[in-house]
Amino acid sequence: MEANFAGIKSGFFRLIIYGALVFGVAEFIRWDAMLVHGQESKFGEDSYTEFAQSALLLAAAGIYISVSAKYKQFKALAFFLFSFAMASFIREQDSLLDDHIFDGAWQTGVFSLFAFMVFYLWRHWHQFLQNVALFVHTQAFGVFITGFLTTYVFSRLYGRGKFWQEIMEDRYLRAVKNASEECTELFGYTILAIAAVEFYLFVKRQAGALSLKPAKSKIHTSSVTSVA
Repeated sequence: MEANFAGIKSGFFRLIIYGALVFGVAEFIRWDAMLVHGQESKFGEDSYTEFAQSALLLAAAGIYISVSAKYKQFKALAFFLFSFAMASFIREQDSLLDDHIFDGAWQTGVFSLFAFMVFYLWRHWHQFLQNVALFVHTQAFGVFITGFLTTYVFSRLYGRGKFWQEIMEDRYLRAVKNASEECTELFGYTILAIAAVEFYLFVKRQAGALSLKPAKSKIHTSSVTSVA
């Protein structure tokens, strides 16, 4: 009964915290739209919505790399998820990198990171598979898949120019198309950031459970020795 109450309490707490975060993101988008005057200028590459997307990805990457450094049992999976979040962050800086470094800089960064990730996973393949086998049965994985599909599938399809041209016909406004894509993308990144938090909580619980097992076996061994 006590365990059931703890689960309900945890779920309610998540609903409040994550609900407040989603509400804040929605209000942030509205505030960003109010700042800029002129339809064609809203939700451009230099908008606060774009900055927020980068901030969420950077936060998720920070959580994953900290998990990778702190919890060696999940280092392989955590590094894989870090690489995914960091590659997405680099991709979001495409115009900045192309303008201030060289054309194609973001591709170089993403592919270099991807190559290192493949090499690392090749070296730690067995641990990675063990981590994934546990991860796919968690709520963190469900949240991650939801964020992934929202950001990299739905937002891309929903934000297509042709789609909005067919809806608005002669009254087509690019600002509406930009808003639909960038705001849905920001929501997807919010879900991915939540997934990173849930992953951290999952790994922390698993690490705690694993640390208890040796202690129990040690107590059992000492008891047997004393009896003998």
